[in-house]
Amino acid sequence: MALRRRTLLTTAATVPLAATTGCTDGFGVRTDARDPPAYARWVPATGPENDGTYYTYVDWAGIDDVESLEEDLPTDDSPFERAPGEVIEEGVDALIAVPALGVLLTAFGVGVGVSIYDIDPLWEFLDENAGSVGAGPDRVPTETPEDGEPDVGSLEATLLTGRAIVLEGSFDVEGVEAAAIDAEFERAGTHRDARMYEGEGGMLLPQRLSFAAREEALVFGLTPSGDTSSEGTPSDGTPSDGTPADGTAPDDDTVRSRVEHILDVEAGERERLADRNGEAGWALGRAGHGQVVFGAWGDFDPDEVFDGPLGGRDVDGATPEPLPDSDGEVYSLTLGESELSGDMAAAYPADETPDRETVESSIGNTADEQSVDVDDRRVAVTGTWELGTDQQG
Repeated sequence: MALRRRTLLTTAATVPLAATTGCTDGFGVRTDARDPPAYARWVPATGPENDGTYYTYVDWAGIDDVESLEEDLPTDDSPFERAPGEVIEEGVDALIAVPALGVLLTAFGVGVGVSIYDIDPLWEFLDENAGSVGAGPDRVPTETPEDGEPDVGSLEATLLTGRAIVLEGSFDVEGVEAAAIDAEFERAGTHRDARMYEGEGGMLLPQRLSFAAREEALVFGLTPSGDTSSEGTPSDGTPSDGTPADGTAPDDDTVRSRVEHILDVEAGERERLADRNGEAGWALGRAGHGQVVFGAWGDFDPDEVFDGPLGGRDVDGATPEPLPDSDGEVYSLTLGESELSGDMAAAYPADETPDRETVESSIGNTADEQSVDVDDRRVAVTGTWELGTDQQG
């Protein structure tokens, strides 16, 4: 998946840590014939600028916050503490490091992506729910909104894609609208039964921002590449993706069009990753069920995951990558009461076969129990770690 010669593990070391939030469809017995998880209905088959796509998903029902997850990881070498660009040594376990990348991408992407909208109640809601999500499906914010401040609802999960951020939960659309209007956003019609809003937000951007609100989800569009300040732009003024030097995006790639695209994917009117091909659908079903999930498919460069407001950050230096020649990979972790479990599924091009020795030495290699299954062009790994007494609860 054109992670060839570039590693997911390198990228994991370059992401600043910020606040975030993020639902699992439940685990149970693993089989190779599981349906894709429910959140997969939001994941598009391709990215906004090329054939490749990526996503990160976090469900905080069993994870209080990033720090709690870090404490529960069965390693003294925390993926959350690496300096930007720090080389990761041989033998690192990708079954831990790659989902950790998903947490960091979600943390940074959601934190920045929502904050640029400058809608205080929504930002405060996100921050409050990030600290109280361990309360279960009926969780509520840690603080009661002040008199006159809109109550926007409760959060269950977060999905980050190349086009937009999806917050799943239970939302008071009237409260969301009141907060949006207070921040000088305007109602701008509907799309797929969602209320659409447009406004300037808290940054000077060439495009107006746009987000959608329904009772079960909020969708915040990410600005196309080049629509940020000069901080993420090369010295010659031309963004790396070829957009014009004035920072504008192609006419048909707008923040609103990105929101509408994700809503169309959810409605089944645009292609989903799960339907891209049989291999992608299998990988999502095999390894996409978890509390922390990272997936990437197709011609995808991890250097480019920071689109628009995420800032044009580059990764320098190559480090060992687990499966450099795969078409796509999905990784997940789930924290139980007494064990941590992880799953990975990947597919190779039709004329290539995964190397079992490479897989066994780099994915799930630190697990107390490791299972590797290579079947023609497909490879799947399951790993489990027993949690010590100080890690449980």
